[in-house]
Amino acid sequence: MKAYKHVGIVGVTAVGAALCYKEIVIEGIKRFKHCPEISIHAHPQNEFDVADFNKITSLILESIENVKRSGAEFAIIPANTAHYVFEDVQAVSPLPLLSIIDLTINECLKRKVSKVSVLGTFPTMQFSLYRDKLKNAGIQLVEPSQEEKERLDAIIAEELLFDHVDSDTVKEAQLMIEGLKDRGSQLVILACTELPIIINDHNSVLPCIDTTRLLAEKTLMYAADQLDESEQLKGSDQIPAGFEIEVMYENDQQMSEGIRETSSDNVDKVISECKLLLDQGKFKQAKNMMEDAVKQEPVSPEAHAWFAIALGRLIENSSVLNKMRLLPIFERETLRALEIAPDLLLARKVNGMRLLNTPEAFGGNVKKAIAEFQYCLQKGLEDDELYFSLAQAYIKLKDVEEGRKALHSSLHLNPEHKLAKKHLEMLEVL
Repeated sequence: MKAYKHVGIVGVTAVGAALCYKEIVIEGIKRFKHCPEISIHAHPQNEFDVADFNKITSLILESIENVKRSGAEFAIIPANTAHYVFEDVQAVSPLPLLSIIDLTINECLKRKVSKVSVLGTFPTMQFSLYRDKLKNAGIQLVEPSQEEKERLDAIIAEELLFDHVDSDTVKEAQLMIEGLKDRGSQLVILACTELPIIINDHNSVLPCIDTTRLLAEKTLMYAADQLDESEQLKGSDQIPAGFEIEVMYENDQQMSEGIRETSSDNVDKVISECKLLLDQGKFKQAKNMMEDAVKQEPVSPEAHAWFAIALGRLIENSSVLNKMRLLPIFERETLRALEIAPDLLLARKVNGMRLLNTPEAFGGNVKKAIAEFQYCLQKGLEDDELYFSLAQAYIKLKDVEEGRKALHSSLHLNPEHKLAKKHLEMLEVL
């Protein structure tokens, strides 16, 4: 057979890179009696900070350069969470790359499943790493509970990354999957290269896609020039951030009209108390209060919107780790308010703030944020914070003139807006 292409492996986690390497070698010997040449480069694992996408991108690109110098003709990244920066890396990579996400979506389509679950690190499960592409492929995502996500994240970080296996941990994971099956899931994506240490087709009540094994298999076939080009490209179309909101407006308008309710007296009272707590800087108390409110009034869009606002203020004053845990809840509550009342201006304003302040890799989109703010203005909602947020969005896009106009509007409504003053002063020197 034709000689293999030289494989480059970018190591992010030690276990993930080692498992992928092992699978490529074993499958190569099984199928073709020999395996490809493989080069691996890995920066120290502790250097990867999930909150610093620029650093992750730089580290991965340095590794790609290193394996290229070793002779690699293409590269893979056997780490699901690191694929948040895949498009950024791919845009400037000196080598062709295979995407573990696209390969997994293709496999789901081949198996003709309509409902799947994703298990992995907390960011992988909570944000749009798989969600958007599954939705684009017409596949429904059945998610674990918040508590289960946090527990699985701890298992990965505290046990599996150190190659530790505990029988009780295996049982916990099995119970999670049983619960997902009861809720209609037909398949589990093991979206963390370490999860196959404890879960596989033999001990799971649902069939599994082992993303590490799948990546290794497709890498081997690509190296042997036996991977169909259409398979490499299938499912790779990117969905713009905020796509799920547009679809919801389009498809769920009639449904939301049927369940919409005006804010009850009780909700109005709670919201007033929440505003006072926020003014006093008691963000966690405000968040807890509105969390209780949405449980009591689950179809009140105002309650969900103010819960999101309280979360947003708490996020602004939280550690990086806590931000990561709170952002998906903020997103969920914002989208829930919009689901119930797509034309509620408060919800549209909060959604604009979500799109503006969320990292792009987690679903943020500055242009869509501006569209939300402009919608609110066109519908008659005007306040100093709305104009200030609009100014921030324009400044992020380097549209200084529009940013300056928005800041002047903010200060016209509230001459004492300190941040608007500060930003305007900064722009005046440009």
